[in-house]
Amino acid sequence: MVTLTLGKRWEEKMNEIANLKVAKHELKEEINELRTELENCKKRAEDAEFSNQETQILYKTVCEELASYKKDNSDKTKNILKYQQDTTNQSIAIEQLRSSLSSLQLKLDEISNSNTLKDKLISDLKEEIQIGDRVRAKLEQERDHWQEEHEKKCREVELITKSRDHCEKHIAILVKDKDRLLSRREEPSTVLSQKHAYYDYVESQQLPEPKPNNSWGNVENLRLKNLLDEEKKLNKEKEQQIEKLQKENWNLINRLRNKK
Repeated sequence: MVTLTLGKRWEEKMNEIANLKVAKHELKEEINELRTELENCKKRAEDAEFSNQETQILYKTVCEELASYKKDNSDKTKNILKYQQDTTNQSIAIEQLRSSLSSLQLKLDEISNSNTLKDKLISDLKEEIQIGDRVRAKLEQERDHWQEEHEKKCREVELITKSRDHCEKHIAILVKDKDRLLSRREEPSTVLSQKHAYYDYVESQQLPEPKPNNSWGNVENLRLKNLLDEEKKLNKEKEQQIEKLQKENWNLINRLRNKK
């Protein structure tokens, strides 16, 4: 826009200068014509030797017109000089404006380059923002996932804690039962000890198999042998139960240790 305005003003001034030159040329032609006419008048006046009044009046008129033309010519010359000075000043101003325009063009180029760089930076920034949004979305997903995992682990810990408390109670009960069974096993009654000793003795004697219609002793031996078998079976069941309880106790203890 600045370039178009300056170009238009420059064209207008050049047109004014051209018009002034044409006017100056026309004035010169008119002056030359007037001079020629004056010379002719002088010549006619000299030829007529100012013989009549009309010639003098004409000469006076011509002189006045010539003076008027000279004045007009002087004024126009001054105007032309003024216009030339103005044109010179305007040319200087135009050169300054051109210089300013060149500086502005350089600044515009710099601004354009900076705008290009800014657009590139904005594009890069938008791309980084998109990457950041994707990373943030991924982090939020991971955060939600780990939050769910944390809540799940908290529930598992709570469940394990409850299970541990339950196991500890169960272990305490099992320990009491074990202690009770062990105390019962380690402190048999005197009668039971005598029975065991007797049973062991009877077994060591390898009593013969009872026969039908035997004596009372054979019947008693058979009864005692049955009692011995039942007692052995009962003792074996108790030992198996104790071993099972001990194994469960150790398994529970190991599970609690692993969970801790």
